Amino acid sequence: MTRRRLVPVASPAPPPVTEPVPGRPDDGTIDVLARTLWGEARTGTLRGIEAVAAVVMNRAALEPGVAIADICRRFPCWSADNPDRFRLSVVQPAAPARVGRASSDALLFATCLRIARRAAAGVLDDPTGGATLYHDGGVLPDWAARLAPTAEIGDRLFYAVGGGEPS
Repeated sequence: MTRRRLVPVASPAPPPVTEPVPGRPDDGTIDVLARTLWGEARTGTLRGIEAVAAVVMNRAALEPGVAIADICRRFPCWSADNPDRFRLSVVQPAAPARVGRASSDALLFATCLRIARRAAAGVLDDPTGGATLYHDGGVLPDWAARLAPTAEIGDRLFYAVGGGEPS
């Protein structure tokens, strides 16, 4: 039996949108969300990236008037002292025709874009149990000592609280 080889095929371009659709995040919002996922969870699993996306969306649900991009920019990956901030700002997704030569950053960012689109569309499952906070397993922030985790995904612990303390 021979193994089938999957070859990426470029999908047709979507029709141009002349004005934003009310209630639907625009491409800029999706881009900032994907960069946040890449910056916060690129060393984790696919489920871990989805979990961070769920945290962003849970925080956004607690602040209905605040843009998703503004919620994203509160995460540590956007901090001016983050050594990977430049990489975060310049990473681009891999083009389907050149997947074989794409960097791992580009391939991962393409995945983050897909997850961001699903999260913003409201079709991404929340594996965190409604979490709005998380931290890496190797550290224990002061705020985490008084809370019970709602999920453990990869090396991260997730917590559901009403406030938006930094992760």
